[in-house]
Amino acid sequence: SLVYNLVFIPWFGFVVVPIMFAALIASLLFPMLATVLWYLLDIFLVPLSWSVRYAIGTWQPISAEWTFVIAVVSAVLVSRHVMPRYVWMFVCVIVVMTGLFPKQYNQTWRIDVLDVGHGLAVLVEKEGRVLLYDTGKAWQNGSIAEQVITPVLHRRGYSSVDTMILSHADNDHAGGRKVIEQYFSPKHKLSSQSFLHYQPCIAAEKWKWQGLNMEVLWPPKPVVRAYNPHSCVISLEDPSTGFKMLFTGDIEAISEWILLREPEKLRSDVMLVPHHGSKSSSNPKFINVVEPSLAIASTAKLNQWGMPAPEVVQAYTDSGVSWLDTGSDGQITILLDGNNWRFESKRRETIEPWYRQMLRNRVE
Repeated sequence: SLVYNLVFIPWFGFVVVPIMFAALIASLLFPMLATVLWYLLDIFLVPLSWSVRYAIGTWQPISAEWTFVIAVVSAVLVSRHVMPRYVWMFVCVIVVMTGLFPKQYNQTWRIDVLDVGHGLAVLVEKEGRVLLYDTGKAWQNGSIAEQVITPVLHRRGYSSVDTMILSHADNDHAGGRKVIEQYFSPKHKLSSQSFLHYQPCIAAEKWKWQGLNMEVLWPPKPVVRAYNPHSCVISLEDPSTGFKMLFTGDIEAISEWILLREPEKLRSDVMLVPHHGSKSSSNPKFINVVEPSLAIASTAKLNQWGMPAPEVVQAYTDSGVSWLDTGSDGQITILLDGNNWRFESKRRETIEPWYRQMLRNRVE
C-alpha cells in the first residue's frame, strides 16, 4: 500500500482529477474538446487498472477478530493522554490477548450463496475450513473471485481453500478458477471437465468433509468440455442432524429426468435452483421429488435472460417451497446450529442506503 499511495495519490491529484474536471466543464461548453479529454482520462487510468490486477497478491488476510483488536488498540493509543498510563496499557494487553487465543469452533456452521450477479459461487464454512462450489464469472480486467470471493475469505481470516468444486466450465461458474488456484491453493479440486490436476466429478463418488457426507450424483462420466447438462451435482448431508442440501449447477431437464431414477438421493431441505431458474430446468416432477423447504436461485437483478422465469418461480411456490434469489435478496446464508437451521438474506437483514435503493429500483 505504501508504494501504491506514493505513486497513485500524486497521479490522481495532479493528473487524473484535473483532467476529469476539465472534461466535465468542457462537456457543457466545448463537446468536441470534452471527447478528447475523456479519451485522455481513459489513457491515464490504464496504469491504475493494470496495477490493481496484481494488488490481490499483496493483500494480507485479517480476520474480523483481529480487525476489532487493531481498532480498539488504535483508539486507546490515540486517547492515552486522557487516561492513566496503567489503564490504557492494561486495556491494550487484554484486547491483544483475546486475539491470540485460538478460535473455538462450536457446532454452528454456515453455507453462503454469494451475490455474484449472473453466475454462481457458494461457500461452505465449517470448523475453520472452506469448501467452494463454483467461482463466478471473469472478464477482461477482473473477476468475481477477485471482487467478491477474495474479500469475503480474507474478512473471515482464510488464506486457503480446502476444497474447490467446479460444476462445469462455463465462464459464469468457473471464470475465477485461476484466481482461486493462484491465491488460495485449494488442496482438493474436482470438476466434471478434465482439467489438469483435478479429480473427476462423477456419479457415485463419495467422501467425508468436516464430518459431512458428500456424494456426486451427476454426471455419469467426465468429459473433455463440460457444458450445462454435464454440471456436477452434489448432495451434502450432515449425518448428525439429517440436514441435506442439493447443489445442481446448470443441469437441464434431461439430466433431471435421469436423476429421478434414484429419488431417495435427491430429497433435500435446501436446493440450488438449476440453471438460475431457466425454463430449461426445474420440471415439476423434479421439484416434487427433491421436496425442498427452500429453493435458492443465483441470479442478476433485471438480467437480459429474464431469469428466473416466472413459471419456474410459480412451479416452486405451487409445491410449497420457499423461494429466494440473490438478484432480489442479495447474499443468502444458511446457518446451522445443532438440529436447527435457518436462513438469512443480506437485503432482508440490512437496510440499504437510500441511493442503493434508488438504483435497485431503477430510479436515476
